[in-house]
Amino acid sequence: MINLTIASEVVGDTSSEISKKDLADRVYKDLTANKETCEGILSRVKWSLDFQKRIGNDIPWSPEAIKERISGNLIGFIAETVSEKIPLLDAQTVFNPGKIPLESLKVVSPQEFAGSDSNKKGDVLAHMLRKSFEEKPLKMFDPNIRLKNNPVIGMFKEERRKSGAPQVPSQEYGRQLREYMVRMKEEMEEETIKSYAYGEVKEKDGSVTPAGEFFGQTAISDGIVIKEGEPVGIFEVKAYKAEELDKAMLLIRKSGKEATYFKGTAADFGKKYPGADKEQYNIGADIDKEVAFVDILRGLTGKGTDMGADNLVLLRFPNDIPDNLLTQYGEMVVSYGFTNVVIQKLPFSREELEIIAKEVIKSRWSILNFQLLKGKNFSNRDLNVLHKYANSEE
Repeated sequence: MINLTIASEVVGDTSSEISKKDLADRVYKDLTANKETCEGILSRVKWSLDFQKRIGNDIPWSPEAIKERISGNLIGFIAETVSEKIPLLDAQTVFNPGKIPLESLKVVSPQEFAGSDSNKKGDVLAHMLRKSFEEKPLKMFDPNIRLKNNPVIGMFKEERRKSGAPQVPSQEYGRQLREYMVRMKEEMEEETIKSYAYGEVKEKDGSVTPAGEFFGQTAISDGIVIKEGEPVGIFEVKAYKAEELDKAMLLIRKSGKEATYFKGTAADFGKKYPGADKEQYNIGADIDKEVAFVDILRGLTGKGTDMGADNLVLLRFPNDIPDNLLTQYGEMVVSYGFTNVVIQKLPFSREELEIIAKEVIKSRWSILNFQLLKGKNFSNRDLNVLHKYANSEE
C-alpha cells in the first residue's frame, strides 16, 4: 500500500482522501502487476537519458542532473498512467470558458487511433500513410483511373530500351509490366513515407538525411480526443511544479513571442548543476505542432475536416498547481487563437505522483540492479542515483 500522507496538504474531505488513496493503490498495483507496462516506463526513462546525451554531448555527467532527468521523466510517465484511469467527466475542470461539453468525448493514444505497432511519432505517421495508400493509391497506380501517358509505363519502356530487352509476346510483356508496376508502387510509396514520416537520420558516411515533412512539422500528443469516431483535438498531461509553469509563462511574456511553451535551458528554471546552461529544457505544450499532427491524421483518414485552431486542446496538470495559474495559462493559449481550451486537474499533487514513482522503482529494483531491463540498461552510476532517489524522503 502507498502512503499518500502529505504534511503540507490538509484535505478536509475524508471520503475524497480515501478514494484518492484507493486510486493510488490501484495505479501502483496495476503497474507492478503488469511487468511489461512497469518495465516499459523504466525503459522510456532510460531512453530519455540517452536522448539527452545525443543532443547534448558536451553536458558533463553529474548526479544532480541525472536525478533531475530521471525524476522528471518518471513522474511525467506516472502522471500519464494515472490520467488514463480518470474519465474526462470525473476529473476536476478548472478552465472551460467555451463551456465545451465533455460527455461525448473520449481520449485514445495515437497508437490506438492509428492501429500502429508503437506510439512513436514516425511509426504512427508511417502506418497512417500506408493505410492511406491502400485506400487511395497514387493515381499512376490506381486501377480505377485510366491515366493518359502514365509516367511509370513510360519508365518501364525506357528501361527496356536502355537494357536492350528483346521483344516478347504481348502476354509476357503484360506480365513484366504488371510486375514492374507492383515493384515501383512499393518503392515509390516507401520513398514517399520516408520523405514524410520519419525523423532525421545520420548516415554511415556522416551525412544527414533531414526529417520528413510531416515529422518535422508536428509534435505527437499524449492522446487524441475523439468524438463519434473522428479526431477533434489533442490531449496532454503535464506533471509540472507550479513554479515551473509560472516561470515559463513569465519567460514567454518576456520574449514577446506568441507561444504556448518556453524552450530554453535548465538554468532558465533555476537548475545549477554543471551544464545546466546548455541543457535543453521545455515547459508548456507545443500546441501548434500537436494540432498540426491531429490535422494530418484527420486528412489521412478522411475523418472530419481540417480544423486548425478549432481543435479542442485538453490539458491536465497536478492538483497542487493553483487554479488561478492554470487559468492564466489557459487564457494565454486562447489569446493565441486556440479557442477551444479545457484544463483539468489530476487528483494527485506532484509530490504524491513522485511517491508512486519511487514505489515503482523499488518494485522493479531486482530487474534494474541485475541489468535485466529489456533493451538498454542503466549504467552503474545511474543506478546509484536511481537507488538514492527512490529511497530518499525528499
